[in-house]
Amino acid sequence: MNTQHLQYFVDACRLGSAFQSAALNNVAPSTVSQGIKTLEDELGYKLTKKQRGTLEITKEGIVFANQATQILKMVEDLKHKTSSRDAQTVGIIKMATHQSFLNSYLWKRLRKFKKKFPKVDVQITTGIGVQISELLETQQIDLAITLDEIKANSIRSVSSEILLNGDFKLVSAYKNKLSAEAPCIVTNVHKPEVSFLLRKAPWLKIESQMPSWTTIQKVVVKEPVFGYLPDYLLEDDDNNQSFREPRFAIPLRFPYQVRLWYQYRHRNNQLIQNLISATKE
Repeated sequence: MNTQHLQYFVDACRLGSAFQSAALNNVAPSTVSQGIKTLEDELGYKLTKKQRGTLEITKEGIVFANQATQILKMVEDLKHKTSSRDAQTVGIIKMATHQSFLNSYLWKRLRKFKKKFPKVDVQITTGIGVQISELLETQQIDLAITLDEIKANSIRSVSSEILLNGDFKLVSAYKNKLSAEAPCIVTNVHKPEVSFLLRKAPWLKIESQMPSWTTIQKVVVKEPVFGYLPDYLLEDDDNNQSFREPRFAIPLRFPYQVRLWYQYRHRNNQLIQNLISATKE
């Protein structure tokens, strides 16, 4: 069974079109169609059927697409495992994340990684979710770590996994015991967590919107205001006793996930896997 045919089929399923699969793989649409037909002949059942000019995946095709994805991933893993030791310990990894997450969570783990792999150059860009997503979509980075969802349908061979679970919390500086009428600072009223907060606590007075959680954190420490922040910013050893949650009758915590997004078919896949392992230690 030809792995390139598997790739054509998996991409066609993911993108919803044999034409888009062909464009992604730089081949003619007929090549993709023939590759899928060859798979069907080898398997003995239909993977697709044409419905009003569109590509429709059969039930058997959906099951096979999941299996084929795993096969392709295993093949790539095997390729990289047989590469030289130098290829696993020397290279460049470009990544992007939030400045707040870098400061509060990643730095100490990256320092350990650098001690173990001193010849790996980790180049870091920080930004908000939209910027991080754009960097990954345009393949300017190899690895993204963000709280915001990334729509990766148009990106070939991108995987994601959960790095951290937590909650957004409404907090003030520990020294300030504020009333419910105190001003509040958020990132953007259109973001899911802020929309949730305003639905649950419509009495809150939004004083300003700031794109950076790190900036909000600094303002909350200095001023008598509330801030809505991810709890990884609040659990750092230096800040563990710096913040308090108000005791309102309505729970105001909003769950989040920090996810890793990476290109598993990247030439430096083993380096990326090593870095991912380091972020979980």
